[in-house]
Amino acid sequence: MAQYKVLKEFKDIHTKDLYKVDSTIEITKERAEEIEANLARLGGGFIEPVKAKLTIDDLKAELDAFGVDYKDAKVKADYEKLLEAAKEG
Repeated sequence: MAQYKVLKEFKDIHTKDLYKVDSTIEITKERAEEIEANLARLGGGFIEPVKAKLTIDDLKAELDAFGVDYKDAKVKADYEKLLEAAKEG
């Protein structure tokens, strides 16, 4: 499950819930894709993923899980770039 920010108000066809602008919803990636596909005829752009704000320690833990050497990283942006590269493969 991931969190998504609502950019445009919409009603969920499955739950009948009305999602208001700037609210945050927790759904699977597959459900998010379904929502965007269903609302594409109305212009799309109804939701966007919320990026988690990770601390340097969180970034180090994720880099360790990927087996990435981060000893040359000096600032948070360096750790974030390394993690992004590791996730891309």
